[in-house]
Amino acid sequence: MAADRWFYVLRMRLRSIVGRTRVDQELDDELALHVERTIDELVRQGVPADEARRRALAGLGSVTARIEECREARGFRWARETMRDARIACRALARRPGFTTIAVTVLALGIGSTSAMFSVVYGALLRPLPYPQANRLVVLSSIQRNWRITGVIGLIEAHYVNVSAHDQLFGSVATWTTSRSAVRTGGEATALFVEHVTPAFFSVLDVSPALGRTFVKDDGQSGRDAVAVVSDHVWREVLGGKPNVIGASIVVDGKSYAVVGVMPASFRSPQGGDVWVPWTVTVDPHNATFLPVIARLKPGISAAQAAAEVQTLAPRDPDEAESDWRSDALPLSDLLVGPTRPPLLIFSAAIGLVLLVACANAAGLFLARGAERDAELRIRAALGAGRMRLVRHLLVESCLVALAGGAAGVLLAYLAVPAVVAAGAQIGAIPRVQDIHVDGLALAFTFVVAAAVGVISGLAPALRATGDLRASAASDRTTTGRQERLRGALTVAEIALSIVLLTGAGLMIRSFVHLEHVSLGFRPDHVLTATLDLPSHYDTTTEMHAFNDDVLDRLTERVETSVAASVDSLPLGGNWRTGDFTLDDGRTVPAGLMADKPLVSGDYFRAMGIEVLRGRTFTRGDRENSPGVVIVSQSLARTLWPDEDAVGQRITMDRHEHLTVVGVVDDVQQKGLRDPKSKAIYQPYAQISDPAWLRHVTFVVRSTADAAVVAPAIRDAIRSVDADLAPPTVMAMSDVIVQQTATPRFQMSLLVAFAAMALALTIVGLYGVLAHAVSRRTREFGVRMALGAAPRHIVSLVLGRALRLTVIGVIIGTAGALLASRVLAAFLFDVTPTDPITFAAVAVLVAVTALAAAIVPVRRATHVDPTTALRAE
Repeated sequence: MAADRWFYVLRMRLRSIVGRTRVDQELDDELALHVERTIDELVRQGVPADEARRRALAGLGSVTARIEECREARGFRWARETMRDARIACRALARRPGFTTIAVTVLALGIGSTSAMFSVVYGALLRPLPYPQANRLVVLSSIQRNWRITGVIGLIEAHYVNVSAHDQLFGSVATWTTSRSAVRTGGEATALFVEHVTPAFFSVLDVSPALGRTFVKDDGQSGRDAVAVVSDHVWREVLGGKPNVIGASIVVDGKSYAVVGVMPASFRSPQGGDVWVPWTVTVDPHNATFLPVIARLKPGISAAQAAAEVQTLAPRDPDEAESDWRSDALPLSDLLVGPTRPPLLIFSAAIGLVLLVACANAAGLFLARGAERDAELRIRAALGAGRMRLVRHLLVESCLVALAGGAAGVLLAYLAVPAVVAAGAQIGAIPRVQDIHVDGLALAFTFVVAAAVGVISGLAPALRATGDLRASAASDRTTTGRQERLRGALTVAEIALSIVLLTGAGLMIRSFVHLEHVSLGFRPDHVLTATLDLPSHYDTTTEMHAFNDDVLDRLTERVETSVAASVDSLPLGGNWRTGDFTLDDGRTVPAGLMADKPLVSGDYFRAMGIEVLRGRTFTRGDRENSPGVVIVSQSLARTLWPDEDAVGQRITMDRHEHLTVVGVVDDVQQKGLRDPKSKAIYQPYAQISDPAWLRHVTFVVRSTADAAVVAPAIRDAIRSVDADLAPPTVMAMSDVIVQQTATPRFQMSLLVAFAAMALALTIVGLYGVLAHAVSRRTREFGVRMALGAAPRHIVSLVLGRALRLTVIGVIIGTAGALLASRVLAAFLFDVTPTDPITFAAVAVLVAVTALAAAIVPVRRATHVDPTTALRAE
């Protein structure tokens, strides 16, 4: 019996959906039959026919309401009614194309930008890494606490060796170095990114090759065959995609390697390599380099346990305590994402504010729409529609508009994401670009946001529009006043949110302007740079010095070259070496004082335009077998010898003893534009005997000739010395500086774009409030003008409302900006988060745009014809 009952219920529910028209007809027939039977019964009782019909209908109540109640008793009514409301809403929206277009456009901007930012943030920060059990991959970092360095640093060589030898917590540990190298397969050399990796590299990532094998433990040891693993891209594009590639020979920086494996097309190295060769880490007791280190944790081991293990294995001097080191085991994503996480999260918050502005704007539009449909809603209520029924009808309409805005927003996201990613990836402002795209998850997110926006922006207007539909005409003015106050509150919210975004954008603009005007300490005009890494077959300092001298001689011989020099750490080039030193006269160096230690050739200061303040520069006579000399920067000279001449003083550093100061030069912006000018100790390139310090070199050429002519000449000069080298990276020094400002420029541009969207939406919202108020008060303005009011009085009424809303919004927004701007403190340069100039400029800008938005409504109000207005209802 129970099964039969459920079958009957299911059949009736299916009938109510599939055969809805027939069921509705049956319901109408049943109600008509009920009325006729009631009339017949009353007639038999002696009631006249007309009176009997009146009583029957009165006893039934509203026929429409009874039909609604009967339909309510049937299943799936909400779906049918929603579909009907959707059809009615579509027809209503089609009759108002202006309103529909504006509302869809407003929401498309808010939802589309939100969808685009979600795609970027999810792909860059949240999407799982493409490695098995990636949650067990960590990057190890350890540094002495008195070294004021932040971020993911890595481990020095000695520390890495200690950690890799104690693997109680780690399944495997690996490190690597990356260089742009020349790879030759028989024809012309191709510049590729080559990673020298320890043999456990691929086992840490837990990836297997598509062809051949990866490295084994003994690969990279002396006496073993030189082997290499290549990426799928190199196999297809460079090696021709031959299936018998295993055993083929490739030449990397002049050294031959046998290909033993090809990685899958889906594999990506954490920092983007094309070719991998095995490498064994060696420890130099006189030099330490930080290496990126990744490890796979054993099951059940936490990151905190791993960090503690790394802390205990730190190589310490006898007088150092374990607490003098700061060690971390961070998720591998931290190495890939780096410092880009905070700005991306800030931009997400900024987009959230834009979405709120769009919601407030749309709510204002729906509120005005509800006021215009007041008569229609009253009729619906009189026919029996309840308040919730009407609210649902209006919500369906707002959700349709929001979904249409979401669909347009998806198209906007499809266009915006590739453009933003391309711009950000080029300067390193957005990581993991290959994982960023508008996918199914982004579409689902957009749908959810659109539905939520439809409800949020439509609920308050719907409740307000249906609040008192049976009110008398005398109360209409009160209802209209409440609606205008609500629209005014929404406009104030838009202005306040725009103030917050505009203030952030203004602070970023001010910061960027200051950054571009930083004193560099050198003249970047007419300077070209060529950077390269000498390959491993340059294994002696004699070979490296000879290469350096030969290239400089060839560059100097060319008529288009004014002066040429070399340096191992180009200012603002991202490569620098810092260390300590001692004074030979027995005085102590201030605690924690470190100095940059660039290696330069004799003409370096003239080539870079660095002013020599005292003493001399390096000469050809400053060779390895001559007395050691150095040149110090002005700030270091003032710190060490404030009351003496620095020239002639002596210092000792690294393995170089009794180095005499022969000159003092101006301070240079070495590390970055945001950093203070470096205290530096310059050493002559020719006096350095450690090959590790000479491998990275940048040739600097100052020339008044066209860069398009000089750049090929630099490449030809280097190729004439060693044709097997990868083509150097040639850049103008001005472009190096542009690279330093590229990320701040990108961040500033995004925030300015978001603020501009918010301001545009605010202008539309304020215009809508004023235009609607003018249209509602047309009769009032006509009466005033008929009674003798001057146009300026009408102007003061409209402008007074605009100014009140603007002032309130500016006050609230400024208070919010004072709190929110502190989040930007880390991104500002030479500007405080409470910069009064920025706050004042933003307030003036908003006030001016508010007045601009009021111009059209003001003109419309002052051109009201009193006769026409008095005739209007």
